[in-house]
Amino acid sequence: MEVNKNLSTISQSSQLALRLVKLKEIEQRVANIAAGSIIFSPALITKDGVPIIRRGTINIIQGRQGSHKSRLAELLCSVLLCPEGKTIESLGFEKVENQKVTVAYVDTERNQAEEFPSAIQSVISKVGFSDPKQIPDFRFTSLKNSERVNRLDDLKVFINDIRGESSYPLFVLLDVVTDCMLNFNDLTETMKLLDYIGKLCETFDATFLLVIHENPGSDKARGHLGSESVNKSATVMHIGFEKGSNGEYTELLQLKFIKQRHAKRFAPIPLIFSQDTMSLEIADPALVKSIADQRRSKASVNDIAATLGKYLKPKLEQKELLAVLNSDFNCSANTMKTRLEEVERNFMQINNEHGVACNLKIISTNGKTTVYELSEIGMVDLLQ
Repeated sequence: MEVNKNLSTISQSSQLALRLVKLKEIEQRVANIAAGSIIFSPALITKDGVPIIRRGTINIIQGRQGSHKSRLAELLCSVLLCPEGKTIESLGFEKVENQKVTVAYVDTERNQAEEFPSAIQSVISKVGFSDPKQIPDFRFTSLKNSERVNRLDDLKVFINDIRGESSYPLFVLLDVVTDCMLNFNDLTETMKLLDYIGKLCETFDATFLLVIHENPGSDKARGHLGSESVNKSATVMHIGFEKGSNGEYTELLQLKFIKQRHAKRFAPIPLIFSQDTMSLEIADPALVKSIADQRRSKASVNDIAATLGKYLKPKLEQKELLAVLNSDFNCSANTMKTRLEEVERNFMQINNEHGVACNLKIISTNGKTTVYELSEIGMVDLLQ
């Protein structure tokens, strides 16, 4: 028994020594790069010359059910597959020139008789093809019929097959990512999936776009997987329908960039879904103005909360905040104060200028000026 124990101790020591060697190799490699001029790889997708999706990163599209998350993801696939010299309606997104990319579209939700083939058809028709086999750098499959316990392994097998045939940068769309695991609130499963994705980004020249639903009645990406993937993502986009003055959803969609690690966040892009073209299009400015005027006259709690991340960096005195909010909303100071108190009382999530989830905190002390401040939400709060 003592001999076996000693052998086990020696084996563990050897393993630790080997791991230390690898860590020191990484240290030396990073030191060598940091000592020179670092040349960043060109982004895969840009907008107005600003990187939106960089190589080797995790990126997210989140939104509620029916908010056309998949339509947006399909559009980005089309942008990457578009032949050089061809122009498509792309909402202003552009592929970096002279860069070949292999696109892998992995679906988990739609049926394979009509819905998923229709999605593939949508991707290729935008770039002028009628047969997906005509595009050698486009691969796609569905995990819907795979047992959930096997889905991660099936994903690995498919990606390994692609990487064995292509040396181009790999862009992987997972629609939806929560279906790649048994329980999206399980910490172990979450880390296993994200560690695998992160390793591919590091060693396979892979870039991931994860489509994820939001929790019902919330702007939070679903489950522990949603919270952790947002933390690890370079770009997080939210798409959803805007409400009118009556509180009902309108036909206007907003594409919001709630996190951009590598660039200043873009202003929201107003969109509509065209039934004629079955695609997303830039909304008519007249429609945008009409809905904005309606909402401005009402100054709803949701609208006010949505603007606070723009002004609180991280705090402002009451007089200053009311002044800037008055430029956005047409209501009295007392009404605005009441709305802000409701935002605080309901713990409404507000994304700050860095895309971090926060709550509003009102600091009011007798004899002192009231201050409005954004306070970051802890991980435990996010998971509740």
